[in-house]
Amino acid sequence: MSQHSRTTQRIAVGFLFFLHGLCFSTWASRIPDIQQKLKLTEVSLGMVLFALPIGLLASMPLSGWLTARYGSSKIVLGAILSYGLILSFIGLAEDQYELILALFLFGVASNTVNIAVNTQALIVEALYHRSIMASFHGLWSLAGFSGAALGSFMISKGNSPQFHFFIVTLFIFGAAAIVSFFIPKAVRKENKGPLFVLPDKSILIYGLIAFCCMTCEGAMFDWSGVYFKKVVLAEKGWVGVGYSAFMSTMALGRFFC
Repeated sequence: MSQHSRTTQRIAVGFLFFLHGLCFSTWASRIPDIQQKLKLTEVSLGMVLFALPIGLLASMPLSGWLTARYGSSKIVLGAILSYGLILSFIGLAEDQYELILALFLFGVASNTVNIAVNTQALIVEALYHRSIMASFHGLWSLAGFSGAALGSFMISKGNSPQFHFFIVTLFIFGAAAIVSFFIPKAVRKENKGPLFVLPDKSILIYGLIAFCCMTCEGAMFDWSGVYFKKVVLAEKGWVGVGYSAFMSTMALGRFFC
């Protein structure tokens, strides 16, 4: 295990959660601008957005196996850097097919970060001998609020998604390089289990509950900006405010639940 104090490790892992949330919310805050840039209809946008959850699902078995095989510290760092890099590629997409590919890879990287960083959080939680997981997830939501607020600022200043995403990518690279020295580095155990195991009944029930929750959450992530821009007809600087409000209440709920 890492020789750093448990507080230092908690802060480092918490910052990885923050980077994960920041990267996702940065993309979500600029969906209306990317839709306008590529001249996508609502139907086309819905089809494009579907690439992200497909990437999430496709990587689910592999990301868990990689984390168990090579250790969460290595995988989380590689995945968070890939996540930030793909964010910049999203901003560079020139047609819907390039955007679909970028979002699929974005989903793969996102899920890999998610599995590895939660494994890191479990290692830190074991050092405290009490539940602290909600605080990590609260930091993810706080990052979502911060990313939405930054997005609103970038929109109000007329900055393009490409510039916006590039700045966030640089921040993610720099921050990840620093926290890499302080995250837990547990001894890797040889993984001889199967790559995929059918879930039991209880897991399926919890999965159904999570599916319903994520359906509502995903609608807010993907469509709140479009709703504010095309239905509410909000002024340019206010397009991301609805998304910011959603993420701020999510953060409060996770910190105080």
